[in-house]
Amino acid sequence: SSQPVEHINAAQSLALRATISEKNPADRVRWYAIQGNVNLSDPVATTTGRELQNLVLSPSSLLAGQHYRFRLYITSASETRYGEISVRVNNPPVRGEFLVEPTMGYALSTHFAFITKKSGVADWIDDPDDMPVQVRYSYFRNGEEFALSRLSTVPNRVFQLPPGDQTAEGWTLPLQLAAYLTDQYLAETKVTRNAIVQSPVNAIGNAGGFGAGVNLEEIVETYMAEIEISAEFADPLQVVY
Repeated sequence: SSQPVEHINAAQSLALRATISEKNPADRVRWYAIQGNVNLSDPVATTTGRELQNLVLSPSSLLAGQHYRFRLYITSASETRYGEISVRVNNPPVRGEFLVEPTMGYALSTHFAFITKKSGVADWIDDPDDMPVQVRYSYFRNGEEFALSRLSTVPNRVFQLPPGDQTAEGWTLPLQLAAYLTDQYLAETKVTRNAIVQSPVNAIGNAGGFGAGVNLEEIVETYMAEIEISAEFADPLQVVY
């Protein structure tokens, strides 16, 4: 039995890798979760199944803040052995607030304040060992996510934004804005807010073009960088016998 492994993130895959002695080769191996609520027979919970030497748990199959203990039984012609490992799933930052001020304005003109730390508003908290809390901001448009900032310990930022999409009737749809609060082990909380961002005065047409005929996509590329979202595997964990 090993000491608990800390700071496993629920949103990431978890790989458990076993080493089996060549002197006693296994005829059959099978993983069990003997603590914690996860069904290893569920094909959604793992990408490997439970009857291979290595076990890979899918993202979001474990719950933040929970303790789990996994045991691998190894059966050979002469004996049955097992090894196990305990993990604690990291809690992301909680209890804080994400504010956008103002909630209405004009594209590339109004200065929108993105606020995650403000006097009189609850701070984001986490386990002391997981501090400090960092934040990054983004917005969504046409189903795509675009970065406004990288991870930073600076809690509040000011941005100019592109206009929201418009309906056939000419109404401006809300622009969805996001704050990602992250601890030093990358456990993350996402909070979204909406703002109405209208095309500037004298805009031409409903597509967001400006008086000089500048294309919206060119403006977005100038001011914002598209975010790349990827899931990362946790470092493999050894099961020691």
